[in-house]
Amino acid sequence: MRREPILTQSVFIKTHDKIDEAIAKKLLTPLGEELLNINLRHALLEREAKCLYAINKRSRIAFAKSVYRTLKRIINNKGKKAAYHFVTLAPARFAVPISQASAMDVARIIKWARRHLGKCHFLACVEAAIYPNLAKAGIAREIVVSWHVHAIVWGGKREAVKKRVDRVTKRCPSLLPGVPAGHVATFTADEILGRVWYALKAPCSEHNVYPMKTEDVDGESGEIFTAATGRFRQKKREIRPGNAVRMVGVMGTRTIPDLAFGGGKGLALLERAEEAARRALEKEDRRTEQRLARLFE
Repeated sequence: MRREPILTQSVFIKTHDKIDEAIAKKLLTPLGEELLNINLRHALLEREAKCLYAINKRSRIAFAKSVYRTLKRIINNKGKKAAYHFVTLAPARFAVPISQASAMDVARIIKWARRHLGKCHFLACVEAAIYPNLAKAGIAREIVVSWHVHAIVWGGKREAVKKRVDRVTKRCPSLLPGVPAGHVATFTADEILGRVWYALKAPCSEHNVYPMKTEDVDGESGEIFTAATGRFRQKKREIRPGNAVRMVGVMGTRTIPDLAFGGGKGLALLERAEEAARRALEKEDRRTEQRLARLFE
């Protein structure tokens, strides 16, 4: 069954609900009990959402809703005719064995991405993707985590944005041979709003990699044989519960503001969105406390 892309609020919430439930169930198993320390288990709790932990489902949902509303206001206020670009930057330098992934210096990724995104308006977020089978594909010795960036960029022509992304592709090798380290797609104002949900999602998928092969003919014997091309294709599927728990460990107690960053108008947008998300969560918490208090009156 084909998965729905995470481009709407309903799919975003449904996806995070499902992963959160899978993590909770995995942690109740004998193996799962040993996977996360008490600090990470604490950060997963709904009541800790106000801290905006990146691993907290309720935090992710509140923050993404707030960014969506804030960007929509900017678009509705003289931004309808602008071109918007969705940029992905995924160089090999930020792909590491999972045993080292939690120690990644996210600030270094952000500094690098800012340099390549330039002076356009943008809002961006650092994400981590898990590649479980790279050892089998002969690319790595263990599970790999690829830290990468998704950015929504505006205020610049596609040619200028593409030139910056092409520079990344030219200078930076990617994790997989034949797959570029940078990608850009251009959208209308209405279309780009769906990319907010995609850019701000938690690790929801796992990426399995397979070598591409071609058939050739032996010039002497005429025998047909299969040879590796040196290129790879990847298939994305819903993250398995065990890997979802592993990614909680990778993300650690980082907050969403640790991962999200902006430039130009995007910087103020994220600041307003963070404030609004915190207010919304605090308001929800007060309502919950009031309901509980009434139950014991």
